Amino acid sequence: MDALHQLATAASGPSADAVKERAAGALLAKSTYDINSWAQRVTPQSLAANITVVSPSGSSLPESFLAQDWKAFQRRWLLPSCLNVATAKCEALLVDLDGDGQPEILLFNLPGVGAAFKAEADNTWKFLGTIANTNCRGVRAALLAGQFEVVQSMLKDIEVAGQRLRVTMDCPAAQQH
Repeated sequence: MDALHQLATAASGPSADAVKERAAGALLAKSTYDINSWAQRVTPQSLAANITVVSPSGSSLPESFLAQDWKAFQRRWLLPSCLNVATAKCEALLVDLDGDGQPEILLFNLPGVGAAFKAEADNTWKFLGTIANTNCRGVRAALLAGQFEVVQSMLKDIEVAGQRLRVTMDCPAAQQH
């Protein structure tokens, strides 16, 4: 810890600024994951460069989403990697999932899982949850081609102790990648 404090405040040489920044990041880290990811800090600029909005065509992500600090999210492992690693790529769709006239953001790793996000009244973004079955054959291509519609769930949720339980049906084995 003493060595990190020394580096964070008094590093010298041609890479002094980078050494100071990384040492300061290591001091703030709460886990090994934090230390490893500090070198690749996500910025609004890296998000804008690494997330491609594919639908609707010509759209861009809201500035408030790009500016949000996703490192503060407690369950970061649920987030698409582009929100945690500055070099990771994602694709996004802007879709009104709840019928309120405002689009939610569906964000997908390249390749990998997806997650949904909703704007709050204070312009922050709330993680709604992960998106199941993006691994089913043909699903990703159809999503990216805009060949989808928002529909009601096939099965009703079960509410218990203030929580909603959902049955997530898996794609048939023949349709998995």
